[in-house]
Amino acid sequence: ALETWHLPDMASNGHGEDFSALPPVIHAIVHEDETALDPQAHVFLPILRKSAAAEIWHKHGHFYSHLHDVWQMLCAWKQSQAVCRLGLFHSAYSNSYVSMNLFSPDTPSGRAE
Repeated sequence: ALETWHLPDMASNGHGEDFSALPPVIHAIVHEDETALDPQAHVFLPILRKSAAAEIWHKHGHFYSHLHDVWQMLCAWKQSQAVCRLGLFHSAYSNSYVSMNLFSPDTPSGRAE
């Protein structure tokens, strides 16, 4: 006779711990539900994705990952939406420590609105 296989309950780790009640912001991060973090994420994340951020090495990965991770951390820390968005684009125009120059503030298309 063939054995019947059952998938484990994904809300539990098998040791009796229930992970179905993650805080909503953590659930959104784990499940990559960016619009749950910010309803306008579909507007500004593609702008950053289309930039050279993914091509620039920064810290332990590429610059896009760094910026995205900072944004997620600020969301998890329940910072205001404005602070979270600022964190997403911090250093995108460069600063005294890094010269990323993803966008140019001298052109209309390079300015965040």
